[in-house]
Amino acid sequence: TRVSRLMILGMVIGLGGVVTIFYDYLGQIHSKSFVFGVVLALLSTLSWSFGTVYSSKQKLSIAILFAVGLQMLFAGVVILIVCGLTGKYVNLADTGQASWFALLYLIFFGSLLTYSAYAFAISKLPPAQVSIYAYINPIVAVGLGWLLLQEKMNANMLLGTMITLGGVWLVNRESKKLKTKRHNL
Repeated sequence: TRVSRLMILGMVIGLGGVVTIFYDYLGQIHSKSFVFGVVLALLSTLSWSFGTVYSSKQKLSIAILFAVGLQMLFAGVVILIVCGLTGKYVNLADTGQASWFALLYLIFFGSLLTYSAYAFAISKLPPAQVSIYAYINPIVAVGLGWLLLQEKMNANMLLGTMITLGGVWLVNRESKKLKTKRHNL
């Protein structure tokens, strides 16, 4: 799949929108744990992007949902090993009802539903178009936090949302134009 300059521009604009959404938190850049978290987030995004491009090029001989389940099982085992080695874990028996609801929400909506939809999309759409989902996640998170948890919403977050959606729109528009050009050839 070809990626045009306007698609790259749309991705950069989307990233700028995400940075604008979290602009108020950039003052914490002097904190080592904040920088470590940002570095981990960037590394995870880069590895996710690589995985998106790689998996879009490979045609699996197994069912998509089986592949998704296998990936989640592998990730869970790795996380359990890391938690065991670092001692950073929580005994689920000691958690409250709100924690259980949050865990169930993440299992069903954050993993089973959305990741399965992602895996399906990567098998049907161009990688550049599928990769922009990462720009939508912060918008959904901020919106749900504001709506359900009464978290603050400010002008930077609204402006960042508009910028991000503009980048997503540009990538989608360019992806459709390239698809139309390919079909017309």
